[in-house]
Amino acid sequence: MSKIRLLVIIQKDPLGEGIGGVHTFNNGLIRCLPDDFEMELVGVTTDKIKRPVGKWKVIKFEQKKIKFFPVLHTFDQNKRNKIPMSLRFELSLLRYKIKISLKDRILIFHRPEPAILFNKTENKKVLYIHGNVDNLHN
Repeated sequence: MSKIRLLVIIQKDPLGEGIGGVHTFNNGLIRCLPDDFEMELVGVTTDKIKRPVGKWKVIKFEQKKIKFFPVLHTFDQNKRNKIPMSLRFELSLLRYKIKISLKDRILIFHRPEPAILFNKTENKKVLYIHGNVDNLHN
């Protein structure tokens, strides 16, 4: 039986110090991933020596091995900069998009901006909208 292949595109480093619901959600997804699923992650690196930008690496997280492809380096993923992380991530994702195989993968996004870059693909896609439920109704 072939594995179900997930490609998660998120502006976080799974091995970096992260705060917030998105980081917690993805850590839980990796930790609880069934054996018949395979997960790859496109994201941000906080350690450009161990996880260099533009290079696929196999990382170990919660006793699971996943392929990780950082498209952007940041020193602190929890700190706001003059140029928003979402914009920097989007531009870096555009730059490295050619190195990301989409064949037979379900694409998972946690922000709408990266999903726009892949809107013309035939892949199945999942977009999670995070935030305060009260704000969704306002």
